[in-house]
Formats: sequence, structure tokens, C-alpha cells
Amino acid sequence: MDLTIRPRPGRLRQPVAVIVVIAGVFLLCTAGAAVNHVGTDKPVNVPYLLTALTLVLVPLVALLAFMAMNRWNVFLRWVDGRLELGEWTGRVVRVDRPRSIRSFPAGDGSLLVVAGQQAQAPIILNPGWWAEEDLGRLLSTLDLPVTEEPDGAVLPGTSRAYPGSRQPFSVRHPALFLITVFGGSVAWLAAMAFLVTHL
Repeated sequence: MDLTIRPRPGRLRQPVAVIVVIAGVFLLCTAGAAVNHVGTDKPVNVPYLLTALTLVLVPLVALLAFMAMNRWNVFLRWVDGRLELGEWTGRVVRVDRPRSIRSFPAGDGSLLVVAGQQAQAPIILNPGWWAEEDLGRLLSTLDLPVTEEPDGAVLPGTSRAYPGSRQPFSVRHPALFLITVFGGSVAWLAAMAFLVTHL
């Protein structure tokens, strides 16, 4: 039986909403600061204005592109005895005749690793991305037990035994991911605040 499922539509809703609201506020502030110069002797600082608009619009466009690629490219499919995972980049990972399903602790949740032959890259799934009913129905077609791995077990993405496997950057380097996100957010907010107040 062939079966294809798609991720939950709302899995990106919260971070997207936060980004859109913050970008919208700065866009309004930028427009308001520019309008305040109308009818005055002080001209708008055009380079600052263009930079501010770029810092607002580029992330929004990138976010829309990322969401569109997720909508079009991400899927999980069981077909002809083969499990396929479509990633947002368009890359498709295939596992012929899966032999095992293992659950690894990862942060506050877990990651599922579906492996076939050792030479093949396994499929690494975040269960939270998928509707529980859909994922359960698809995994049941594999007719394999889910093995719970203990804390500290090495994920395939960091093991030479599984060439070609990839983990999310946030899983491979959680501390660096948090520092990058926090530092980038602070730098972006500081830059926008400076530009808006100096137009």
C-alpha cells in the first residue's frame, strides 16, 4: 500500500507569527519616522532608510520562501517497500526495506531514526512535525517495533557507521544554535532601533 503524509500545517505558526509581528512593528516605525520629516527642513537619511527597509523586507521574503519550500517539498512516503523523506531543500532521502526504527532522546522530545542497510543514510524524523495519527499510520505499514534508546545514545548523524545522514543543526550543536539565534536577534533589533531613530 502506498501512503504519503505531509507535516502539520501549524508547526511553524508560532515562530512565523513572532517574526511577522516584530518586522511589522519596525516597518511601521520606519514609515512613521520617514513621514515625520515631511514638511521639515531636515531631510530623510536615505541610506539609513533603505538599509532599514532591507533589514525588514529581506527576512520576510526569506521566511515566505522557506514556508513555500516546506509546503511543496516536505513529505514522508511509503511506496514499493521504500520509505522516502522529502526535505525542505528538495533533497529526498530513501531507505529501501527499512530494518529498524529507533527513538533517540533529543532536548525536550525525541527523534525517530529509520534505518535500512548500513551503507544507506537513515531517515531522521522529528515526530512533532507530523500529525500523530498520520505518522502512526505510516509507521505501522513498516511493521517494525520502535526501540527506545537510552539518554546519551549516539545519533546516526554523528556516527561514521551511517554516511550521508544529516541532523538538524539545532540538534547537532544546540548551544551554538541558541547563541546564534539569540545573538543574531539582538544584533538585528539593535540595528533596527538605531536606524529608525537616526532617519
